[in-house]
Amino acid sequence: MTRCAECIVNDVAMAFDVLPGDIVSQSRLRRYAYPRFAAYRLLRERGLSLPQIGRMIGYRDHSTICHGIAQAKKLALTDAEFAARYEEARHS
Repeated sequence: MTRCAECIVNDVAMAFDVLPGDIVSQSRLRRYAYPRFAAYRLLRERGLSLPQIGRMIGYRDHSTICHGIAQAKKLALTDAEFAARYEEARHS
């Protein structure tokens, strides 16, 4: 994982109160999936490609990353807690 990506994962982990390892794990629990979606979106905003993000976060397929980014956008509009934590990670 590049330094920039590692920083983003660490910032997201802090904002969502999980461990960085939880974000890159294979767990599908909402507690870990939501921060993972936020990390996908933040990495994409930094200009990384979907395959690059997939390789950095648990060797996931680009379509999984695309779905996660869409979920993050949806959650940012419908879930106030997610939106607040996402903005906290974004401004870290």
